[in-house]
Amino acid sequence: MEGGWYSSNLIKVSKRRLQKLAYIENVTFQERKVPNKKICWM
Repeated sequence: MEGGWYSSNLIKVSKRRLQKLAYIENVTFQERKVPNKKICWM
């Protein structure tokens, strides 16, 4: 989800799982900041 919260630990776990698959050659993740994104606290 663009601009949403994420867990870097869960991303690392997902990357390891994908790398174990025989038909996946390379796994990369790229963090992109969303311009003018305001954080709302409830």
